[in-house]
Amino acid sequence: MPANALEGALNGVLHPAYGTHVLRSSALFGAMVTAMGAGALLGAALYGIGSGIVGPPMMSVTYARVPEAVGGRVFGLLVAAAPAATPLGVLGAGLALDAAGLVPALLGTGALYLVVTLAPPVFPVWRKLDTRGPAEPVEPPTRRKEGFPAAAGAAIMTE
Repeated sequence: MPANALEGALNGVLHPAYGTHVLRSSALFGAMVTAMGAGALLGAALYGIGSGIVGPPMMSVTYARVPEAVGGRVFGLLVAAAPAATPLGVLGAGLALDAAGLVPALLGTGALYLVVTLAPPVFPVWRKLDTRGPAEPVEPPTRRKEGFPAAAGAAIMTE
């Protein structure tokens, strides 16, 4: 999800700002975007099929580790949060661009990208991905048998 936000920041705000303020040419900006796309394709070809190397194993680990009772909530959150991070990155990049300027915004975004990229070898939780074992059981949430769900503070209002 952080990568989605950073990609939104770069592609939606910072790259176009770079094209406007530094390149000062839509043709050069188009060439820059084309070169980045070509580099991404070449990198994917050399490394494997892009996120196919990371996405399926991560989802497999998630399926294995998330208890069945809360699986719908967890996967619903993952599916909703990843695309929601992109506009947040665009917003943050716009604010950084206005507050600090183009070069500091690009350097800050690059630094954040470096932190996100280095998280797996730095944080010990990533080393536990290879351990096997079922997800720990979780008690399913209790449901009310009839009527609408109680609103927070409903008991206070009825007293």
